Amino acid sequence: MILSLAIGGALIGLRAVLRLPRRLAIDLALTAAGGVVILVLHLISRDLFGFDPYEDFTFEVAKHAMELIVILMMLVAF
Repeated sequence: MILSLAIGGALIGLRAVLRLPRRLAIDLALTAAGGVVILVLHLISRDLFGFDPYEDFTFEVAKHAMELIVILMMLVAF
């Protein structure tokens, strides 16, 4: 979850630097960008950010969906 908070904070900073308006479509696009960051981190380090061998695939998908929800909530709130 700390990674999700860090990505969300970085995206909030990016929105401020680019002076993007606070609209749901922009928040969804930034959330998708956060999803790409999470995907790249998984591809770079499968051990640290990859799938846990003791958990099943649906748990992993749900866990990462929760991370994206946290990012979206941060973008909508700030």
